[in-house]
Amino acid sequence: MFIDIQNVSKNYRQGDGLIQALKPISFHAEKNETLAIVGPSGSGKTTLLSLLAGLDTPTEGSIAIDSEIISTLSQKDLGLFRSRKMGIVFQQFHLMPHLTAFENVSLPLEIIGEKYTADKINAVLDIVGLSKRSGHLPSQLSGGEQQRVAIARAIVHNPPLLLADEPSGNLDLETGKRVMDLIFSLVEKQKLTLLLVTHDLHLADRCQRKILLKGDQ
Repeated sequence: MFIDIQNVSKNYRQGDGLIQALKPISFHAEKNETLAIVGPSGSGKTTLLSLLAGLDTPTEGSIAIDSEIISTLSQKDLGLFRSRKMGIVFQQFHLMPHLTAFENVSLPLEIIGEKYTADKINAVLDIVGLSKRSGHLPSQLSGGEQQRVAIARAIVHNPPLLLADEPSGNLDLETGKRVMDLIFSLVEKQKLTLLLVTHDLHLADRCQRKILLKGDQ
């Protein structure tokens, strides 16, 4: 299996109390599988994705991706693993505001020290329909365009795993639909494993499986 989650939970201290951000959960995913993570607000969807991305560590349990238990990696090795194995698309875009679309997309390749050509970056921008906007800063792009830059950045290094946290959440209905159509098209063409956090059950139905987090219910 490509992803193996065993009894993973996350708690936070708040004063003298303890907040359970994610109740214990176990599941697995195969390569090229698409999974939707659904559940009510506060059930731990984004927490789970952050743990999978190695942006946080579980209180209990283990997370293995491509046979690597990520919670045992050093920060340096984890960063390298993430940059090689994962693409991440956030709701908030998280583009570097002082960098152009071209420069934002090239960042993952620079992080892993991979040599690239302008043609490679422009080809990825072309895939997301932004070849003519490569020199624009995020502030000069619409919300949908910024998210497409973020998608290009997430796939430029050919990762096997794509993590997406409400990627259409900050977009209007029509723009959001186009962005999601693009994501599912790329996942199919590039044979990616997709974990999609969404509150939209119609989007969840486009995935092969759904993982329901029940929260306090």
